[in-house]
Amino acid sequence: VLDVSENPLGSLGVMALSRGLETSRAPLSLHTLKLRNTRAKKDGICALGKAFKAKRTTSLRLLDLGKNDMTAGGLKEFAAAVGESALPELRVLLLDRNRLTRDAHGHRDFIPFTEFMTAVEKASQLEELDLSDDRLGEQAATAFAAAVQASRFPSLR
Repeated sequence: VLDVSENPLGSLGVMALSRGLETSRAPLSLHTLKLRNTRAKKDGICALGKAFKAKRTTSLRLLDLGKNDMTAGGLKEFAAAVGESALPELRVLLLDRNRLTRDAHGHRDFIPFTEFMTAVEKASQLEELDLSDDRLGEQAATAFAAAVQASRFPSLR
């Protein structure tokens, strides 16, 4: 378990942590990673997505990225990591309060959310997905409904 929640790491701090995860000499047996409210923003989440693609943290079961203002740009990189089966054991994913359908300027951007809904099929073990207080809107709800209809969440409780 690694919990650095509620620490003002900022993008640079999360990027440094991500480099450590990415360049680990051996796979890590990390099951829980909590980065809630670390001020990661888009750049920190993008670095984390890149680190996950190195597949050094494939045993991760709980990932808390809530309240980091990742926006649509951060979600895009994170979706790519999920789509590459970088987190095959993930059971709990907390993405609440991240403005997932807004770009850095506050404009709506639903494409990364739609990509995430497609990529989540690779995380078939997912039991809990928290998207609360993300102000998703109608288009995101439609993408979520399509994912449910396509059985992309077979283990969701």
